[in-house]
Amino acid sequence: MRAEVSADLASNGQIVDQNLVGKWISPMHPEIIKDVPGQCEICGMDLVPAESLGYASASDMQANPPLVIPATAALLTGKRAVVYVEQSATERPTYIGREVVLGPRAGDSYVVESGLSEGELVVVSGNFKIDSALQIQAKPSMMNPEGGGTGGGHDHGSR
Repeated sequence: MRAEVSADLASNGQIVDQNLVGKWISPMHPEIIKDVPGQCEICGMDLVPAESLGYASASDMQANPPLVIPATAALLTGKRAVVYVEQSATERPTYIGREVVLGPRAGDSYVVESGLSEGELVVVSGNFKIDSALQIQAKPSMMNPEGGGTGGGHDHGSR
């Protein structure tokens, strides 16, 4: 079974719901939502303003929607993420690898927290080919961010 959930995101990747502006929520049971302050009927905790939990910063969502990229654009290596960005004003199509900081995945996209600006074009298909060509040329790549050789070869011995 597969389900799809849709949500508005703020620039920091948090979920924003304009319907929660001015509401009070239980921090332990976010499904408990009231129009006035009070206690959670499940655990007895004090309800807190939805804004304090980051659910209702509608102004941030409208002023700064998050920057997202297709999930296929990101090459992931543990904690690092690299995208290939098209360089403008070049004779031939030229791409440079750039390390980015990704936020949450949202369906087929990632929220980009830093390392990329709106309007920059990223490779969404063929990025592994670009990366492997750079590795062969000993240039900076996903697995070798400093570039250069990957170490000496090895010898299987000779008879």
